[in-house]
Amino acid sequence: MASNTATLEKLIGEDYVAEMAATGQGEEKVAFLEANLGLVERLLEMGFNGYHISNIFHGSGWRNKFERVSSDYESVWKPLGFTGSHLAQIVLGAGWEAKLDRIKGDYERVWKPLGFTGSHLAQIVTNADWEAKLKRI
Repeated sequence: MASNTATLEKLIGEDYVAEMAATGQGEEKVAFLEANLGLVERLLEMGFNGYHISNIFHGSGWRNKFERVSSDYESVWKPLGFTGSHLAQIVLGAGWEAKLDRIKGDYERVWKPLGFTGSHLAQIVTNADWEAKLKRI
């Protein structure tokens, strides 16, 4: 639970809060996080930092990104070797849901036997043509 002295700025950093506030739906994003400091603390305990959290809240679909990352991290992504950094990198761009679904669906059968890690896959799917890149492997 969030302590009485916890503020969003103290938890993730003033710069990240200001950055989020300046984006589309910024006031709504900051208000959501301030109203849910316990969830922010939970992400921090899972190894996410202010930069990762600001990436999750970047752009549209931020609430869905947040819910998916926070609900699936411990049960899905952490056991596969993904960190907060990897997930924040993946959900920053367009098509994040398809990227997560593809990686999750193929990880044990395709990527893990080939020696791919969360770091490798996050780098591959970050830029354009990610589906073509995965098909070539």
